[in-house]
Order: sequence, then C-alpha cells, then structure tokens
Amino acid sequence: MLINMLGIIIFSLIIITMIDKLFNNNYISLLVKGLIEVTSGISFISSSNINIRLKTAIIGMFLSFNGISVHMQTKNIIEGTDIKYKNYLIARLIHALLCFIIIFLFFNLFISY
Repeated sequence: MLINMLGIIIFSLIIITMIDKLFNNNYISLLVKGLIEVTSGISFISSSNINIRLKTAIIGMFLSFNGISVHMQTKNIIEGTDIKYKNYLIARLIHALLCFIIIFLFFNLFISY
C-alpha cells in the first residue's frame, strides 16, 4: 500500500512538472497544479501576482478539496471496504466550493490590507 501511495505522489509531481513546462505558469496551469497536488499548488499560487483576496480563496479551495493525488490515495486505501468513494468526492467538491465562496465573500470582514 505504501508503494502505491509513493507511486501516486511521484506520478502527480511528474504531471505537475510537465504542466509547468508546457504552460509557463498562466492562471489555468496554476489552478490545474493546485487541483492535482495541494502543496505544489499552494506554493505556485502564493508566489503568483494576483489579488490577495482571490489568492486566499483559491488556497482555501485547494485545502478543502485536497487534490487529486490525495483522492487517488484515499481511493486506494478504501478499496475493498464498504465505504463509497463517490460520497467522499461529492462532499469534498461541495466543501471546496463553499470554502471558496465564504472566504471570497467575507475576506474583508476579517482581514484589513
């Protein structure tokens, strides 16, 4: 099981490197990288030149969704159990959307910049 998880992480990092080489850090590639692997996506978003409010909302969305890499690892772990992955995925998508909306709407109430 650990070998599978390590393989998933390495595969994700290879995909992110390929996206980085092909698209040269435009906004779509930043979003795709964050959706694939959380820590790399957050690193790229935090160093980008976008509005702090939008940057914070996107990072919150990445943290809420957990990235495709984590989803692949989760699916690998729950394989063979009675746990339904579809329910987990739907909950993560809803959580990510709500997190983005809440942070974006209420950012100015809590942060003064």
